[in-house]
Amino acid sequence: MRPAQAGTLGVAVVTAAFTVAGPARAHGPSTSKERAAQECSGDLAANASDFNGDGHADAAVADPFAGVDGLSDAGAVTIMYGESGGGTGEGPRARVTQNSPGVPGGAEEGDRFGFAVEAFNLDADGCTDLVVSAPGEDLGAADAGAVTVMFGSPGGLGSGRPTLWIDQDTANIPGGDERGDQFGYRLSTAPAMGPDAATIVAGSPYEDVGSVRDAGAATAMWFTGAGQVAAARWFDQDTPGVPGAPEAADLFGSDVELTQVSGSSGRWDLIAGLPYEDVGSASDAGAVTVIEDIAEARSSYPSQWWSQDTSGVAGGVEAGDLFGTDPEHVVTPEGTYVAVGVPGEALDGAANAGMAQVFRTSGGGLQPQRVFHQNTPGAEGAVEPSDYFGGVLHGVERPVAGGEARLVVGLPYEDLGNVQDAGAVQSFSLDASDVQDRWFEQGSSGVSDSPESRDEFGSALGTAGDQDEQVLLVGVPRENARGLVHVLPFGGAGDRTWTSGEAERFGFGLAGHR
Repeated sequence: MRPAQAGTLGVAVVTAAFTVAGPARAHGPSTSKERAAQECSGDLAANASDFNGDGHADAAVADPFAGVDGLSDAGAVTIMYGESGGGTGEGPRARVTQNSPGVPGGAEEGDRFGFAVEAFNLDADGCTDLVVSAPGEDLGAADAGAVTVMFGSPGGLGSGRPTLWIDQDTANIPGGDERGDQFGYRLSTAPAMGPDAATIVAGSPYEDVGSVRDAGAATAMWFTGAGQVAAARWFDQDTPGVPGAPEAADLFGSDVELTQVSGSSGRWDLIAGLPYEDVGSASDAGAVTVIEDIAEARSSYPSQWWSQDTSGVAGGVEAGDLFGTDPEHVVTPEGTYVAVGVPGEALDGAANAGMAQVFRTSGGGLQPQRVFHQNTPGAEGAVEPSDYFGGVLHGVERPVAGGEARLVVGLPYEDLGNVQDAGAVQSFSLDASDVQDRWFEQGSSGVSDSPESRDEFGSALGTAGDQDEQVLLVGVPRENARGLVHVLPFGGAGDRTWTSGEAERFGFGLAGHR
């Protein structure tokens, strides 16, 4: 349902015992750390997640399959506010749906509000903003898809600037609302940098390009300082300079990541993972395309193409490898790491064991560097069929991880003993010459609970925090048929968990900061 008008988000904040109109404040004398921001400070650190600017770290947990007022799979996002002394996300909560006051549209069965979530400071005011997709949104055409932008403010998300609704019929957005496009199926965000305004990329993998079904597309959007769409540009494999050509079921836009790869102009580049790209006669072998300087108006876009047939890339082109899954990046002063998953890779005869290919760039484009999998020397676990290693990736920057850049790999289909699909998480050093692997599973390594069949621990990953605490968020959306999130502080302190009694797959999506 397209909204008639967007308003402010007057959501109630629900705690275990009471409901309040906004995030609670700690009693006692105010300090700079406990500022009750009358306005957002404008100085939000890149590794801080703070939707209300009070100096306490927040996070968002998505459940796109949550029921809302009896409507199945309508979707919900729970805002986990922080408070003094409580740690990241340990204060009041706000459950946001498309039936919440001020949220555009309205909850409908199958909208899947929260299917993708991204948090960043879009309007540079010092409060983190939240981007939420609903790829199942019907807009005269079933599953056309839409994206909602909720702005941070001292009163919490949506209490300041009006919440913004974007679909493919929105002014300045190319394309149009069509059946099954699923606009917003994937999201990537980047703050303003140099000549580039704040940027959101929304993938539409089921977009038809001409007569080619499900070839896929991605829409890049740039915003004014007031948080309105200033311009947008459409990318697909028919865009001049972009390698390949639109083919049925390529699903371009299924995996997108904004980062700076080329370094030639100090502008954002788009990494498009193409795990369903056929390479030669190998179906779903997969590829990666880097499109440079996407904010520039060009007649042809400089681009790079990578597959497992490219020199230096591990393995070889094989059907079903799914090279290019879930691209992630980590910025360091020396250059940027880029990792892509290859979850369908067979290793030592184990089908779908999976691996991750890491590239490095110092401004001259990607260069293959190393590979991680469970047969890598020093890695925990062992190569097994259907682990799908590389299907879920998350990059963690040095200040967040506590010293070293790391690649975290979710393994939701990892069997633990005879417990099928219990799930695990591995964290690898990107900086060290050895892998310095850290293994996490339920019931060990400082992680509470115990592994159960089909829990799928590690289905989603995220990070959140501030200078007081940085945490790794691990989604377990099938835990006890409701879902759960493990909050694992970097530095080794014991974990804590978040749950919701109104969920179907709580922890399907997670957002805090990079």
